[in-house]
Amino acid sequence: EMKLKVFKALTKINEQVIVESPVALISFNNELMPSNTIGLAAGSSFFIYKALKPFYKYDIPPLPLLPSEVTAWTRYWKDEKMDTLIDNLHIAADEASFSALSSHSQAIIMGSEEDRENLVSKVSFMKDRMPVNKSQLTAVVALRRSPDMSLVDVVVLGSETGDISFLDTQSFQILASVHLHSPIVFIVCSGCYDVDFRVFASTRNGAIYAISREHLGKKEGKKIASMTRRIVAIKMFAKILAVATDDNKITYYDFRGKRLKEIRTGQRIIGLETFTYEPKQYSSLMVAFQREICMYNENSLVDTLKIDSDIKWIKFGAFGREEAALIIGTKSGGIIVKLFRRMAVLTDIAEISAPRLAHNYKLDIPRRTKLYIDQAQRERDNPVHMHQMYQRDLFLLRFLVSQQFALMTTKALSTVSTSSSEAVDISVDVNGFGPTFRLTVRLSSGTQTPLTDMWLSFICKRDSFKLSETLLPVALLTPGHFYTFTVLIEALSPEKGLSSDIKIYLSRKSRPTPIVTAIITMPLSEMSLLD
Repeated sequence: EMKLKVFKALTKINEQVIVESPVALISFNNELMPSNTIGLAAGSSFFIYKALKPFYKYDIPPLPLLPSEVTAWTRYWKDEKMDTLIDNLHIAADEASFSALSSHSQAIIMGSEEDRENLVSKVSFMKDRMPVNKSQLTAVVALRRSPDMSLVDVVVLGSETGDISFLDTQSFQILASVHLHSPIVFIVCSGCYDVDFRVFASTRNGAIYAISREHLGKKEGKKIASMTRRIVAIKMFAKILAVATDDNKITYYDFRGKRLKEIRTGQRIIGLETFTYEPKQYSSLMVAFQREICMYNENSLVDTLKIDSDIKWIKFGAFGREEAALIIGTKSGGIIVKLFRRMAVLTDIAEISAPRLAHNYKLDIPRRTKLYIDQAQRERDNPVHMHQMYQRDLFLLRFLVSQQFALMTTKALSTVSTSSSEAVDISVDVNGFGPTFRLTVRLSSGTQTPLTDMWLSFICKRDSFKLSETLLPVALLTPGHFYTFTVLIEALSPEKGLSSDIKIYLSRKSRPTPIVTAIITMPLSEMSLLD
């Protein structure tokens, strides 16, 4: 059950049930006087809470359906044939893309017969008996409206379709929108909406766009950078845009997209956060690793903080009467609060410099020994013979590798499928001391589309083991998910102290050879304590 929990200090004072999975949580003001307003993005809706109670729900406008999808549903309501509807939806997905279909149409294509009937019944109660194509929210930030009305904010919404919308928090109307060419992942902003502002958005394909007032009329942002690796986090500090990628690097850009500097951290980056201390007019970048938080200014490492638990997220800001506090969320569900010392001295403790060039290193060349001189003389005397021996060994190696790969492909004796259209990984665990064992089989698919209509078979010696199930149906394997199957095995003669193999095949009727195979050597069984 998903809940929104509110804490005062470290004491929970309220909680609200959330219907959909949350994406982002922000605080903003939508009145001329200070108010405790919280915005929660979940699914295709933006929920507003005032005084810790639900106040308003804003739904992003639905997208128009594809003409081919409308045609598919219109034909279905005439003859009500499920097979015809699925075929027409497949045609609509091929014409545009699968992601361009509505969520109901996508679920009908991938669902079972029972789920399809339930989905069609839900569509029958919608307007014009047509599904609603709603986009999902992916990122939300708050932007000040103007300097004179500093207590009123504008909410910037990013969606799965690549649309960035500016929402008025008083009338809940869209002020302007900009379309990008990929789903939005992160959004950071600065300035005021009515005067001058800058919004930087990173997309799923690694592009970074800059949006200002001049782009509102053009309906399209300006691309300033493109990353070759997946973007983990993005933050602004001291007029610098910091971008963290999954190759453990932090790249600095100016607001025009010029690359300034690159830092190689050597650790997996969890997240970024801006550190700002107004009394000293100091701003820097905080980087969260697995169990460590480092503070960087533009060129140097300023401070490090060790944490005993695995870090999941960090947030810096005011906490009660403290102007500078760091809230750390751990993977175990805990919350850690670190307060900044007012008398702390922020000095550089390490210079972040680029690695030296290769020609600047002094090579440690060993002295030439008698063995080295003899080997060099042998190479000068017999170059043709040595090259022929090398070519023979290389040919034999390639031949053996090709032979073993052909054998693995024809007999499917590997735990990983060699076919890209049926990429399935299988792993097996054996639990127990005997004479009864529990065999746990885990399957995962690496294909782009789900795999259906498969069977999991178990083969063993009948005089050694007895299986509770020898054939299990595998109805569906969805990419990115793990599926677990359990079988009980009983050793028939544990007193003999013998062990044998159990073969596990994943196959289908239309294929003569198995998709993947796992061969398990059973451990020696203990005697039953009940006999």
